Amino acid sequence: AARAGRPVGLPTEGDLLQMHVLEGEEDWLFLLNDHYWSCKPQMPWPQAIRAWSDLVRIVRASGRPAVLFVAPEKSSVYPELLPDSFYPKECSLRGKERMWDLLERAPASAGVVPLRQAVLDQKARAGVTVFKRRDTHWNAVGALPMAREAVARLGGRIRVLDSEVVDRDP
Repeated sequence: AARAGRPVGLPTEGDLLQMHVLEGEEDWLFLLNDHYWSCKPQMPWPQAIRAWSDLVRIVRASGRPAVLFVAPEKSSVYPELLPDSFYPKECSLRGKERMWDLLERAPASAGVVPLRQAVLDQKARAGVTVFKRRDTHWNAVGALPMAREAVARLGGRIRVLDSEVVDRDP
């Protein structure tokens, strides 16, 4: 039910505290709400990218930089560990692929930097997990390629080797 003064479709604080969890393969946990939102985004992705691009033009015209880094959520990196069946699995996986495809094809002038591929590359290279198994956040190993990309895009350098990263939280 909609509450007075709240836009329909946006979660309340109580909703956020009651997010449903999916138990995937090998005891991995995923947020079910990530999948609902992939099926019914609050704004169509092409419209969101255009709106962001408009904002970037205004900010850059004032002489300031503007970049939007888009970090992947867990099921975009570990879809193979999702449960075999749940509602809305098929719809959400299609929605996520559409979103990443649009983000990866966004013009450079939009200032959108999708980080999924950097994390997938780290996953393939690292030989350890890049997300926490029973939490929805990335671990230090998963954060590393995103930090490298962010620093590189903002004009700096970061020198941290994968072998120097220790993550004690499975």
